[in-house]
Amino acid sequence: MVLVVCLWPLQGHAIECRINAEDPFKNFRPGPGRVVGYLAPGGPYVRMDSHMYPDYLVSHSSPSVAAA
Repeated sequence: MVLVVCLWPLQGHAIECRINAEDPFKNFRPGPGRVVGYLAPGGPYVRMDSHMYPDYLVSHSSPSVAAA
């Protein structure tokens, strides 16, 4: 879960977030596996660029799975 706190109104600005499949117990090396749950953000003025979906298999060579 990602929590973003803004102390100023967001008008004409963008926030970019990237989600990586990494294993913190293995020095953050790529952690391939299957995505068991996924809910894309939505709403007015929300743009989501991702190829991820529920039951998606994250490969070992491509740990970056989503950007918003």
